[in-house]
Amino acid sequence: MKLKTLKIDSFRGASKPLVLEFDGEKTVTMVFGENGNGKSTITDSLVCLCTDEHGSLDDKSSIDKSFYTSISSKPADLKIELKTDMGDFQATLSGKSFAKNPAVGHPIVRHLRRSQITQFIEEQPHKRYEQLQSFIDVTNISKSEDALRKLNKETDDAQKIAISTLASAIATLEETWTNEGKPEKDWETWAKKESVRDIAKEEGKLKQLEDATTKWNSIKETEVKHTNDVAEIGKARFAREAAEEKMKKAQEGNEDANTDLLSLLQSAQKFISGKDEVKNCPVCESTIEKENLLKSIGSKIESMNSFSEIVLAVKNARSAEDGKQKILESTVSTFIQKISIFEQTVSSISAKPFPDIAKQLFFIKSTETNEQKLLGFSKVFPEIEKEMEAQKLEAENIKKAIGQHNLIKNQYNSIVTSREKSASTQKLLVAIEGTLKIVEKARKDFVQNELVSISSDVDALYQKLHPNESLGGIALTLKQTTKNSLELSADFYSKSGITPQSVYSESHLDTLGICVFIALAKKYGAANSILILDDVVMSVDENHLDRFIGLLHDEADNFAHIIITTHYRPWKDRYRYNRAPSQKVHFIELRPWSLGNGIRVQNGKLAIDELRQALADNNYFDRQKITSVAGVILENIFDYLSVLFQCRVPRKPKNDYQLRELLDAISSKLMNLLKVEHLGKNTLGKYDGSTIAKTANLKTLLDNIKQLAIVRNWVGAHFNYDGSMVSDADVEQFGKLTLELSELITCPDSGNFPDRNKSGSYWETKNGSIRLYPLQEP
Repeated sequence: MKLKTLKIDSFRGASKPLVLEFDGEKTVTMVFGENGNGKSTITDSLVCLCTDEHGSLDDKSSIDKSFYTSISSKPADLKIELKTDMGDFQATLSGKSFAKNPAVGHPIVRHLRRSQITQFIEEQPHKRYEQLQSFIDVTNISKSEDALRKLNKETDDAQKIAISTLASAIATLEETWTNEGKPEKDWETWAKKESVRDIAKEEGKLKQLEDATTKWNSIKETEVKHTNDVAEIGKARFAREAAEEKMKKAQEGNEDANTDLLSLLQSAQKFISGKDEVKNCPVCESTIEKENLLKSIGSKIESMNSFSEIVLAVKNARSAEDGKQKILESTVSTFIQKISIFEQTVSSISAKPFPDIAKQLFFIKSTETNEQKLLGFSKVFPEIEKEMEAQKLEAENIKKAIGQHNLIKNQYNSIVTSREKSASTQKLLVAIEGTLKIVEKARKDFVQNELVSISSDVDALYQKLHPNESLGGIALTLKQTTKNSLELSADFYSKSGITPQSVYSESHLDTLGICVFIALAKKYGAANSILILDDVVMSVDENHLDRFIGLLHDEADNFAHIIITTHYRPWKDRYRYNRAPSQKVHFIELRPWSLGNGIRVQNGKLAIDELRQALADNNYFDRQKITSVAGVILENIFDYLSVLFQCRVPRKPKNDYQLRELLDAISSKLMNLLKVEHLGKNTLGKYDGSTIAKTANLKTLLDNIKQLAIVRNWVGAHFNYDGSMVSDADVEQFGKLTLELSELITCPDSGNFPDRNKSGSYWETKNGSIRLYPLQEP
């Protein structure tokens, strides 16, 4: 798979639409920029598009997901699009999550950030294991294992409950058996017999006793109410007699105090008031005047007001007495009915003393009135009450005996059930535990085998970075005593199997974390895997940086694409000045970010390409740029040669040598022997050393460069009048000589210098395209 373009709009720092064009011929892209210029936005966009993660945002807590969108944009504007030769992939924001089109089939993105390296090295073993889960996917077997573990716990709990229930039931029956005087030879024999004993008769008798008791209690309640009703009617009778006596006294000596007259007047008043017009008396038919007649009637009624109140009081008292009488009659009727029902109930009970109780009630029927019936009942009430109290105790004893029988039966059945359940549960528990061990071992064995295979690759990668440093022996192991716990061990000089965190330096731990991640990404990658290394190298020495660059290019074929982001300028300059395989890297440089401009991109150039373009510019001949760039290129080349051949240079505190000092370091003996051979490719496109396409002795070229070296200072580095005297031809010649030397010692395929000693006779590039002689200064 080849990447074509990445378009980012309104995502994080991309406040303006950003389009990155990838070089289809190069599988490594370096994005260089100072902090805050948008490197994380670029890498996070790929992570959000191709995975369920969110890149660097996942390293932070309390993230406001509304800021996925650029601060000046709307959520609907956010769009990420990746075009590849395998298809196009898009993502937009839907709520607080990303909607992807297509939903599946995205490139595999492995994203390594410095924070992940730190976490992997410093975290506890169980946390370290979590970082491997996206690579070593045992999700399904882990789910099965968790389900078995849950079932094992539930079954074990059920077994404990069954055993506890069994023990409790046995203790209860043993105690009951002892309290009963230990009938039978043992408690279990007794309990088994007792549990099957038929207690239907006892239950029937209890039901009859409880039924009779309930009805008797109802009679007693009604008897209390009857007593209260009798008392209430007595009070009402007394109040009525008192009111009538008061009315009688009011009538004595007062002709107008007549209840019939008062009633007549009130009726007449009501009748006449209801007529619209009255001209004649309705009784004698004499002529009358309605208003005068009503006034006369009203005066008479008013004169009788005090008597009227007495009459009303008598009326109310009589009415109250009638109401109480009706209540009493209802109570008496209910009382007699309940007595009759009770009589029928006890008559149907064959057990003593109920027939005798019924006989005491029979004579009640011979009475003539309810009062006589109640009087007869009151005579036998004490004896019946006494017998019913005795039967109440009998009912309680029967109920207790039935309760104990049910207890024994339930406890014995519980023992039988618990024994059966415990036996079956124990078999199931053994099966589950055995299966769990098998599944757990299978998972751990699989993960451990994977870790072993990864460990060897990690160690091989680590040895490339740290050869001959008495470090390595990297081993990733799964801790057997826990579920998910990853142990990390290594060698340190004569000590083996130590924790590297104890003795390794911070930079050595960083590179260890990187090696682990690359090994995992390589093993669990595919043809469409994109490896992102996001600011993983901070500050390393020159040798380790060269080895790390070499390691990346050695591993590049294992991935569809490698994207490197960095603000570490020495890393970038290793490519810029051909000290690394620059021809295999696509450079993207980020300019300072602003809200108005968003992320700004410029394609980075190699120094040799800048010089080549400056010399080829027919519109403007830039003297200063040509000499300046050429001077830097030459300092880089001769610095490389002086180190390669261990040339003598003046000792300086910072080793910041200038061009003239580096040129003078090349001795005449070495100068005479310096030459390069460019080899041709065979039919398979490989450099096999069988064909030498070009040979060039470097002495004449270096002498010419020495003669023009002063041009660098006069024209490209300082202001002076001597620079004005230098012709354009000399400037051009200085640039062309530099370009010629660069092209002679720079691999046309990878872009780096010959730096490998495989033959023992010359230096050569990694792919064997160029040979540099001699091997050492004579």
